[in-house]
Amino acid sequence: MYIVTSIIKWVNHEWSDRKHLLANLLKYINLPSASKHLIIEGIAEESSEYTVVLIFGWFLTMSECFTEWYDLYTCQWNLGPKISGYDKKTSLVVQDRDFVYAFYILCTYKSVYRLDLSLRPLSWVETKSMYCQRSQLGVAILNYWIYAVGGFDGNHELNKVEAFDVHTKEWKMVSSMSTNRANVSVGVLNHFLYAIGGFGGLSRQHLKSVECYDPIVDRWTPIAEMYVSRSSPGVGVLNGQIYVIGEHDGQLSHKSVDVYNPKTKHWTSITDIHVYCTNPGMSVVVLHDLLYVLGGRNEFNDDDSSVEIYNPYTDTWEYRITSSSGFVNINGGEVINKCPLFIKKSSI
Repeated sequence: MYIVTSIIKWVNHEWSDRKHLLANLLKYINLPSASKHLIIEGIAEESSEYTVVLIFGWFLTMSECFTEWYDLYTCQWNLGPKISGYDKKTSLVVQDRDFVYAFYILCTYKSVYRLDLSLRPLSWVETKSMYCQRSQLGVAILNYWIYAVGGFDGNHELNKVEAFDVHTKEWKMVSSMSTNRANVSVGVLNHFLYAIGGFGGLSRQHLKSVECYDPIVDRWTPIAEMYVSRSSPGVGVLNGQIYVIGEHDGQLSHKSVDVYNPKTKHWTSITDIHVYCTNPGMSVVVLHDLLYVLGGRNEFNDDDSSVEIYNPYTDTWEYRITSSSGFVNINGGEVINKCPLFIKKSSI
């Protein structure tokens, strides 16, 4: 146990820089896997920075929304607590670490639900509805405002955008995009909001185009187009660049990844991901200068619970075969800090 104690002290001494090495270090110790898991739990309880990825998904056979959490250090999926009050497929955004906001992505509604992760039991509570009914929208948070971007109102693709103040719990309309976009994805970088791809426009086709929103002047500006058209791609922001991953152009699903650099205002392509990525069906998160893509579709068009990790310094993807609890679709995921509730699920 001297070696184990030494590892724990070494990792805790500089937790932020060393925590990602923990799982690899424990591989070389001859201990049962359960003991290793307890060691990691013990370190997590001592550290306020222990993080997991909280995943929200849809279990088709039971028509219910479930949660899972993925431990980035042990590389394990764990079934999270069932959450009452909500049973629809969602697009998600986390506000200030404590709240999750859920928006319908496949049904056209104005409703929005909020989940407070600090309360017990966990339960969705309906909050102020949007002005516009919409599905297939993009959602992101910028400067304590949650933006609902584009979507489909049941008849037409939308260019309308509205913003929710998380402090006053009120919505307001902001400037519309220049292009109508359903199945649009959004990303936030350097205090700007990016609306990426989608379906719509004057030609009602899958889109390569991208727009950038400046909340200070309330204005959308077109930027350089992507190399390929993408509807509902995965989006992650890493090292000052926007990564746009997978999805389809109306005919083909993609493994390709485009990267936008706002300094050069150009797109570049990087190494393809291993698994076809679909959304809903995947989650993209960033942690420790690495890009994580959870879920997707395999070559047989079946949902995949694998995890792929991109290292921007080597331009390589690491493919991990994992065992999810069996979601049919991953609808969203976020890195959650200070989250022992999802580590000790037996206490929930």
